[in-house]
Amino acid sequence: MKIKGLHIIISLIFCLGINKIGNAQFYTGSFQEFGKNRVQEVTFFWQYYDFQRFRVFFYGNGQEHAEYVAKSVHKNLQELEGFFETELDGSM
Repeated sequence: MKIKGLHIIISLIFCLGINKIGNAQFYTGSFQEFGKNRVQEVTFFWQYYDFQRFRVFFYGNGQEHAEYVAKSVHKNLQELEGFFETELDGSM
């Protein structure tokens, strides 16, 4: 009788332990920040500098970078058009 009661208690503890291990395998990922297959949506507030032949888009704190890019494009526009083998027509 004592052995049967002991077997029941051990079986019960074993079943409860297996349940916790089984749940750990099926984590839903609701608190996961990064992941290969996780869809992540971030909304950006896009801004741009508009010039005669091109636009430079930026968001966040990228204003200084956009200004640098705009100055560089003005200086090197012909070289860039040759590199990309296309000509900017100015229509945006």
